[in-house]
Amino acid sequence: MNISLADIREKLDRISDVWFHFVWDYRFLRTEVNFNEETSTTFFGDILTYFGDTFELLSMSNNSKTYQENTFFFTGLMQIIYVQQDLVEELMYAFKLDRGKQMANDPDRSINRNLRNELIGHPIRRSKEESNSLVSSVIFGNQLSNEKIHYVLYARENEFKGQEVEHKLTEIIERHITFLNRYFDFILEKIKIILDRFNKKILELQKVIKNESVSFESKVELVGQLFESIFKENYLYKKEILIEINKRYNEHHRYKFAMEMFLSELEDLMIGKMESANELLVPKKKVLNINEFVPPNINIVFSSDPAPKMKTKSETMVMS
Repeated sequence: MNISLADIREKLDRISDVWFHFVWDYRFLRTEVNFNEETSTTFFGDILTYFGDTFELLSMSNNSKTYQENTFFFTGLMQIIYVQQDLVEELMYAFKLDRGKQMANDPDRSINRNLRNELIGHPIRRSKEESNSLVSSVIFGNQLSNEKIHYVLYARENEFKGQEVEHKLTEIIERHITFLNRYFDFILEKIKIILDRFNKKILELQKVIKNESVSFESKVELVGQLFESIFKENYLYKKEILIEINKRYNEHHRYKFAMEMFLSELEDLMIGKMESANELLVPKKKVLNINEFVPPNINIVFSSDPAPKMKTKSETMVMS
């Protein structure tokens, strides 16, 4: 598997940066996602916090020494995977992505989800549609170990004959990381679309700002629609104050200075925001940790031939 947990975390960090540093700040981008009473609360932060609290658990080695410890480990692991799957659905919702059918049929999701439901969520399963009759029951198997889940399934469809089921720990984790990577990529694809639109709007805004035939009032109104974060940068940058400064532009140099400062800072912020957007669309380069450095393999071959004799300075002078 080429995707690591660090890669997944980096993608989630980029998604987070877009939400908190772009969606929150710009009305235009809020219309591109599901930014409503639900998602504008602690919703997004809660998702990120939960992921942050549980990511490292996915990379933990199972050092359990007893049957009971292995039971505890796998119960916790499968529940974490189950909840993270639900959180991915919430992220998809936040970015106006509906892949419900695809997600339901995704084996990297469904195998782990069914395993959790069968073994941990509903170890005794009954059918509400059939007078609460027994559908299946499970018990952990005696081959449960550090490296694999083992349980016995007694299901009606198999006449309640014991069926042994095994899942390797490495395969469970690999499926989940593949699942996370796939749907984080879907979200990043959507982010690329909306940030590209945002950058185009900023370029259009730059042209309007430089167009002398457009009234200053119209420019300020457009800034409020597309780049309203500028109004938070300085107490002077309020619509009514800016319009008043523009009217009195020729009365005193301080008005001219304030206007030029606003336009200069607006231009710098727009350029900076477009650069930030472009950076978020590209995965961050991994910095090699010194502990990850692998020295080159150098083979030293010793020759049996005697080393050539070095000429002395006097010999060299005589030969010349």
